[in-house]
Amino acid sequence: VSGTWCVSEVKHNNTLVEPLEEAIYISFNNCPGSIDFSANGSVFLPPYGDYSISGSWQLSKSHLIIEVGDVPAFRQEGRKNYFLDAFKYEFSNEKLHLKSGHTEITLVKFHF
Repeated sequence: VSGTWCVSEVKHNNTLVEPLEEAIYISFNNCPGSIDFSANGSVFLPPYGDYSISGSWQLSKSHLIIEVGDVPAFRQEGRKNYFLDAFKYEFSNEKLHLKSGHTEITLVKFHF
């Protein structure tokens, strides 16, 4: 899991979230947003407006768990951060599929 992954698709309640909500849409090298899973357990999520979002991740037998501290903008605007959850995960080629109760995320391994 360690490394940088491009956010390919986010679905919430089977609806495609487009364009990954403008708050997390930052494009570089044809990647609309990225998640960086560091080997030391740190995670850096796509920014939310002016807020950098970082936290921790861990892998269990069946779940990838992503946790971050409080992000005031989410509370103020009543928005959901789709990346914060315990996800069942599946690797397929260079893709990582994450699925929780109502959210599905597809990540593609990013090569600089």
